[in-house]
Amino acid sequence: MDLSRREVVKGAGALAAVAAVSNMSFVAGKAFAADGDKPLRIGIIGCGGRGTGAVGDLLSSSENVVLTVMGDIDEAPLNSSYNSLKGWEAKGKFAVKAENKFVGYDAIQKVCSHPEVDLVIQTTPPGLRYLTLRAAVENGKHSFVEKPVCVDAFTYDHVRASGKMAEEKGLGIVCGLQYRRENSYKAAIQKVWDGAIGEVVSAQSYYQSSIPWITKGYGVKQGWTQDDMDYQLRNWLSFTWLSGDCITEQDIHSLDAIVWALKGPPTKAYANGGRQEPIRSGVGDGFDSFAVDYTFKNLQGNEIQVAFYGRQIPGADGKNFNRIVGTKGYMDFFPNPGNSRALMFEHGNPKPVWSTDDIAKHNPYQTEHAENIAAIRAGKPLNDIPWVSDSSLACVIGRESAYSGQVLKWKPFVDSKFRIGTDKLASGKAELGVKGVRVPGQYKVPGYVK
Repeated sequence: MDLSRREVVKGAGALAAVAAVSNMSFVAGKAFAADGDKPLRIGIIGCGGRGTGAVGDLLSSSENVVLTVMGDIDEAPLNSSYNSLKGWEAKGKFAVKAENKFVGYDAIQKVCSHPEVDLVIQTTPPGLRYLTLRAAVENGKHSFVEKPVCVDAFTYDHVRASGKMAEEKGLGIVCGLQYRRENSYKAAIQKVWDGAIGEVVSAQSYYQSSIPWITKGYGVKQGWTQDDMDYQLRNWLSFTWLSGDCITEQDIHSLDAIVWALKGPPTKAYANGGRQEPIRSGVGDGFDSFAVDYTFKNLQGNEIQVAFYGRQIPGADGKNFNRIVGTKGYMDFFPNPGNSRALMFEHGNPKPVWSTDDIAKHNPYQTEHAENIAAIRAGKPLNDIPWVSDSSLACVIGRESAYSGQVLKWKPFVDSKFRIGTDKLASGKAELGVKGVRVPGQYKVPGYVK
């Protein structure tokens, strides 16, 4: 139950797709605040490895919670998840009836409108999370939404609107960027904010790894092609409209630390990127490497440059690391969920002057759920959407700069409201706004005006 996201996503199966949602709603946060003994009933959309792990983390984190409803587009991952989680039944935390297992393109509608669900775990592909979040909010459900929450400017606007709706309804939304809940990261970020390294003048960010998983055939039936919706949903990591590409789906963990430390998203991006390792050959449309020169404003309002490097290429050296440089010194971040470290240095001194080594360790995958549920029960639900949407789009703007070869500015990029995907989800050809491997200099970001 304590598997990391990157471990569980290797086995991720096909995830739920979306249909229309109903408009029934209620203020669930107030209901739970008034009745602290009421069990919090959990539904899940997307029963692959990440979804199964998230349910396990939630059930481990809190008492008086129970999984009641499950949904996925494909029966195989749903049944696998069901069998994996059924062990919680002995502790009274699993009560999924046969009739509460939903398979198909209407799974989200059925899970989110179900009267036996109070909180929805949303672990569908990233490109569908704007739809799952809206479905949960309109049906009066609290949410745990995996990162990232958007893949283009259109879905960015959509999730931010859902976040406002949730706030008005008293609904909680917590996102799966676990370092935001880790004590070591929080202490180090606070040091930066307190001026311990002086005024921030630059930063470097890295997420260089192997490819987590890729397949040409999981759950694929004879006759399907890569243009088919059914194929793409079962191989979502390879398609940008569903995954956001590796810079968005995976590298957001590193870039979010920069957005967090600087209290806001970049003002522009200028990037390179490409697609070169042979495992991806002929599969999907994503890149495997990105190098982005971001412009941010520091806490004093002065422009600084942030260099980001990300790749998913087997056999190459890995590096997952952030450095924030100030006028007095610098802070190094070494992410490792539950065992992350941060070290602070003064310029010219090779020995750290402060570290997080004495800060209590904990499981941030469980902490994010525990905080979400505690806030719901207290009648003060959390809402992560304002910051997680900015971090998600910071990745997207870097990606689109690499795809196009253009310098992209934040406000025109947001205002473009461009989209690469579709909400027309059904078997058959995927009717996408943008498809195919982008070629810098030839591809232009739809709707973007300098």
